[in-house]
Amino acid sequence: MMKLPPESSESLPSAEKPSVKLSRFAALGFCKCPRCRTGNMFPYRPYHLKGMGKMHDECPHCGQDFKIEPGFYMLAGYIGYINFVVVICILAFSSFALFPGVPDAALIAICIGLTLLLYPINFRLSRSVNLHLMGGVRYDPEAAQDDSGFYITPEGELKVGSSRPAPRNDSR
Repeated sequence: MMKLPPESSESLPSAEKPSVKLSRFAALGFCKCPRCRTGNMFPYRPYHLKGMGKMHDECPHCGQDFKIEPGFYMLAGYIGYINFVVVICILAFSSFALFPGVPDAALIAICIGLTLLLYPINFRLSRSVNLHLMGGVRYDPEAAQDDSGFYITPEGELKVGSSRPAPRNDSR
């Protein structure tokens, strides 16, 4: 058998994260940015009590602004309402069909419990649906691959770069 020489570190490809392109549906479900489908829309997990409703102002990966306009996410309340109506209707009809002897009070208690339990997930999904479908933001493959981001220079110019420039210290 022929023995191959060990590879040097120069010939190996640079250590990069494998880029997995999420579909639009997967990005919507995982609450990812609609532009790059990589950055998270929310900084905390859904059941983090103090930060459940906190949302990034912009995508941490590509810099896409998540605050489209004032009152933009008011539609998310209606989307969340529709989500809960669908879940409760499915639960009610399936429970009536599968368990006909269960008292109505127990079914109402289960529906209320599920509503409270699923509220954080519904909140996030409704905002994600609102941004993905009504935000006017389209997928940009370059934003997904480029981990650079945007920043505004002290002169007020919008720049693309790998990091924000160091802040100037004008106090002498």
